[in-house]
Amino acid sequence: MTKNISLILNGVLAVAVGFLYYLHFKSPSNSSTIIENVSDSTYTPAVVIADSEIKQDGIVFVNTDSLLKHYEYYNLAKKNLEARQKRAENSLAATYNALQGEVMQFQKKAQEGAYTQEEGARKEQELMGKQQQFMATKETQMGALVSEEEKMSSELNKKVQDYVKRFSKGKKYQYILGYTGMSSSILFKNDSLDITLPILKGLNEEYRQSKK
Repeated sequence: MTKNISLILNGVLAVAVGFLYYLHFKSPSNSSTIIENVSDSTYTPAVVIADSEIKQDGIVFVNTDSLLKHYEYYNLAKKNLEARQKRAENSLAATYNALQGEVMQFQKKAQEGAYTQEEGARKEQELMGKQQQFMATKETQMGALVSEEEKMSSELNKKVQDYVKRFSKGKKYQYILGYTGMSSSILFKNDSLDITLPILKGLNEEYRQSKK
């Protein structure tokens, strides 16, 4: 009987550790990129270009790393998502700790002969039921977090793409490329082609207006 309970505890531990690992590493990007109270005013491009001199045609690029780092909508949405992830992590850890305590208490009493065979079997079934509930809760929380992350990514992409389309009207761009530093397929860029700042200013202004 105590062997079965040990297997229950090990299973719960494996599930808990797996989910906590997921919560820690599955966020949209590294948590170190969260910056509170950031805005386009804190972004300084490699080459500062006057509005009148921003390239109006051909090929230009947007530094997507800087865009995300200083886009107020994204920072708030990411901060809120990570707060929900943290709450889920704490809830899961609390449930696991409580179940672990019950299992250990049961093992101790069982070894002391405190249960009849019927009582032990009934308690074992109870603990197995709690394990199943724990796993169901984990699946529900994981599914909700994944859905929330996908929704945030979809809304972010739509906001950026819609604004870039409006920004491009009246101009003669052939391509607007996204540059992402070392992970980018672009090996060289002319900083005079950087239109990150006007895009960032426009996105943040629209976001501020939407909050009024």
